[in-house]
Amino acid sequence: MQKPFVTRQAAVLAVRQGRDGLKVLMVTSRRRRRWVLPKGMIDAGLTARESAAREAWEEAGVSGFVGRRIIGHYRYGKTGRHGLKPCIVEVYAMNVTGVHPSWPEHRQRRRAWLPLERVAGAASDGQLAHLLSVVASRAATAGTGPDTWAVNGVPGKVGARDGLAGCRRRPAIVRGKAACPRREPR
Repeated sequence: MQKPFVTRQAAVLAVRQGRDGLKVLMVTSRRRRRWVLPKGMIDAGLTARESAAREAWEEAGVSGFVGRRIIGHYRYGKTGRHGLKPCIVEVYAMNVTGVHPSWPEHRQRRRAWLPLERVAGAASDGQLAHLLSVVASRAATAGTGPDTWAVNGVPGKVGARDGLAGCRRRPAIVRGKAACPRREPR
């Protein structure tokens, strides 16, 4: 029996310090409007980490520092034209440094900042909820926060300082930096 093809995706657990503790960014999925982390396919020519940063910009309008290491992964089934496709999602932590009022998918998604300890209950997927509860308990017991998750972090590839705040098209990576295309590719 042949193993099914598994699609790899990358996601960010985008966090920032709120007045009453750490807040985690969740976005709605486009079709079912369920609460998920910003995630997407790993684009050709990009690392999973770079793709995660790009998805954070496209789906949620945030930029920041993405950690070098995966903080966890989860599996889910993506429904498409040809049925259910198995996906595995690698999750990276992001210290959010910029939240932008407009982003490429702002008309298709909502975003919400939830307390770290409540975010697992909002997640629609069971494996994602489990991963988020493990991260929350680890943060509560060890006192870890986004600064330790991104201790080896480097600036995310996509953000306002890259000149992408008003970009509504898919950013391109040019010479290692994100750039807003001038016109739609054909």
